[in-house]
Amino acid sequence: MEKAKVKKKNHYVSIVIIPHDSSKTKSFDISHFYLKACACILAVIMCLTIISIRNTDLSKENNALILHVDQLDQLNKHKDIMLSEDDKYINSLKSNQIAMYGQVRQITEEYNKIAGIFLKTSSRGTSKDQNYPNAEIAQNMQNIKSLIDHFDETNDLNKDPDLEQTAHNLNVYLEHIPTFVPVKGRITSRFGIRNDPFNSTKKFHAGLDVAAPRGTPIKSAASGTVIMADRNSGYGNMIMIDHGNGLSTVYGHASKLLVKEGDKIKKGDIIAEVGSTGRSTGPHLHFEVRLNGEPIDPVNYINESKFKDEEEK
Repeated sequence: MEKAKVKKKNHYVSIVIIPHDSSKTKSFDISHFYLKACACILAVIMCLTIISIRNTDLSKENNALILHVDQLDQLNKHKDIMLSEDDKYINSLKSNQIAMYGQVRQITEEYNKIAGIFLKTSSRGTSKDQNYPNAEIAQNMQNIKSLIDHFDETNDLNKDPDLEQTAHNLNVYLEHIPTFVPVKGRITSRFGIRNDPFNSTKKFHAGLDVAAPRGTPIKSAASGTVIMADRNSGYGNMIMIDHGNGLSTVYGHASKLLVKEGDKIKKGDIIAEVGSTGRSTGPHLHFEVRLNGEPIDPVNYINESKFKDEEEK
């Protein structure tokens, strides 16, 4: 009987509570079965807690991935829009380039026509009162120059040797046409019949008189070769430049000559300084354009407004 009791007691765990005071101790018997059950329940709770925490972390990671995918999708859509706009811009550039090529060819034909008439007239010889076919040549030159500038900006997209050669030929031609203003100032006497300032008789004036302060730089109206740089009784200190195709320019009454015969001159180079030498009433430049040795009106090449000082505008 005692053995049976001992065996039964081994299925329990006793918990004894001993108070600090003199109170009676208390003891509790807990079955091994309940202890195991509690341990299992505790283990299950811990496992569920760990799984819950892990699921929460996975859910956060999943939401972050979904957000990242959405951002990538938006970025791809933005890139698609940008690529589409780039394609439109490239197509627009190509269209502009095609139009520009057509414009170059059109202006080239006009240039050939102008040059042909001009050279044909030059070869016949002219008289100083003739109405020249190049009366609008200054505007034509400006149109060609603007087109060449546009050509230089856009031709890098698609090099065209033929157009490059055309642009080069046009530039060379323009460099030797007197379209550059030699001196900024007030025009005091124009081309044509005028009253002579010394005796008031009617007399033909072969160029433009442009008043400017003594010492003002005089610049070449076009590229060419100096064929005279010397003293002349009427013109005073005088320079004559040959530009080819029968064209030449004259610069008179200079106070100082800065070039000599035989010098190669570029359009816009400083060649002299304004003065009042020779038959002159005050500091000014006498500027002529000659075709086959005969004077023609310089405003055929340079608009009168281009001579004005900035202060006068």
